[in-house]
Amino acid sequence: MKGGNDMEGVLVYSSKEHGYVLADKKGKFQKLLRAGQQLYIYLCSVWVPVILQYSEKLGEWYFKYLPNVQVNGCKAMLKTD
Repeated sequence: MKGGNDMEGVLVYSSKEHGYVLADKKGKFQKLLRAGQQLYIYLCSVWVPVILQYSEKLGEWYFKYLPNVQVNGCKAMLKTD
């Protein structure tokens, strides 16, 4: 699943950016994510495609179709192709 230029890390909320960033293992900023962006999260030993969403009504970030999975601290990957 993982390609040569894919970005892998952990989803971390950035109050400075007012959104989630994909950070490396050292917590270094890699990529600012936006609502509606597709990425992959690592669940139960498999990469699962998800869409990151933001609810204005609730003021919360979540994964479309997987609303009970916690976004913050989730292992994630962005495909670069």
